[in-house]
Amino acid sequence: MKIISMSLLTLSCFAAFNTSANNDFINNTKFTLDSRLRFEMVDQDNPLKKAEATTLRIRPALQTGTWQGLSLFAQGEATIELNKKFNSTRNNETQYSVVPDPENLDINQLFLNYSNPKFDARLGRQVINLDNQRFIGSVGWRQNEQSYDAVSLNLKPTQSLQLYYAYIDQVNTIFGSEDPKPIALIAQDGEQDSQIHLAQIKYNYSPQLNAVLYGYFIDFEDLNAWSNQTYGLRLTGKQNNFRYAVEYAKQQDYADQPVTYDADYYAVELGYQISGKTPVGEVAIGYEVLTSDNGKIAFQTPLATKHKFNGWTDLFLNTPANGLRDIYISSSFNIFSQGKLATELHHYRSDEKGLNYGQEFALSYTQPLPLKGLSGLAKFSHYQAEDFGVNTEKLWLQLDYKY
Repeated sequence: MKIISMSLLTLSCFAAFNTSANNDFINNTKFTLDSRLRFEMVDQDNPLKKAEATTLRIRPALQTGTWQGLSLFAQGEATIELNKKFNSTRNNETQYSVVPDPENLDINQLFLNYSNPKFDARLGRQVINLDNQRFIGSVGWRQNEQSYDAVSLNLKPTQSLQLYYAYIDQVNTIFGSEDPKPIALIAQDGEQDSQIHLAQIKYNYSPQLNAVLYGYFIDFEDLNAWSNQTYGLRLTGKQNNFRYAVEYAKQQDYADQPVTYDADYYAVELGYQISGKTPVGEVAIGYEVLTSDNGKIAFQTPLATKHKFNGWTDLFLNTPANGLRDIYISSSFNIFSQGKLATELHHYRSDEKGLNYGQEFALSYTQPLPLKGLSGLAKFSHYQAEDFGVNTEKLWLQLDYKY
């Protein structure tokens, strides 16, 4: 919260000075709008009623021109519940399955940015998406985006080398700003005070080899159980129609984490692009492991964009205590007129005790619509439970508009 307050003062002073100093600051200011209307159905094999959530999310934004490398960005966010047939974690409709898109009215981003060919700096509330967002992300799938009150620095001493650092003193989660406070066990308060340090060294050696060495030190003031420290190395590359990604990370307790533990993360993915006159699509196979420390606690990713990983039904947002092994096959094909069909197939097992958690199949179709900036999405996933969770089906119908 201190960082966003400081950035507000800085932005006000800068805007007052810059308006008189340089008209380009105003003349090059652009307004954008990002809106999303979504229907989400959640049907689970348990006593909860089937959720049928209809929500609308609107994000207006202003991006100013640049003066001496400095610019401002401001973005609001409002989420509206158009019906009450779901548990948003805040609306007291606990008889329904959870769809964590509560009503929200907040500043999503507000930051001062400085940029030159060798250095970028950002002060204020901002979105941070690192690499594939497996550890640090904005959770863009949910209606309320996750943003951070932070100062971030990106040094570019050479064309191939980048050094990144961020300090975060508040995490603005997907659970929104409005009262009442979250009531579901899976939910967190909308704003979490923290002392988080993120550091990366990136080196792009060639198209065949890109490396990221990282260290993330996460300390939550009120969510001690989510505090941890993670070190890792990610390698990616492309050769002809093939691409690969290989990653290893080690995680340990940190700050006031009540459990002393040591867990590992392994991931490997191989993709093949199917080409004609233009790219037709891609198929990929991957294997991801989040290990457990003897069944007491497993590798966790509290700041990740988790919907991208381990299946769209979101049964594994928090890694089970016995860990998780996920082998998957995915595909994405361009069909019809600019449409895209995507599929995923997962098989889940535990890291400890040899449990067969279950399997999941999912598919989605996106299509740009005739109105400029408008697109549609239909998406479905089915989780077949074995030794974890319950049978779960989810369906999404969505319209996105960007201006």
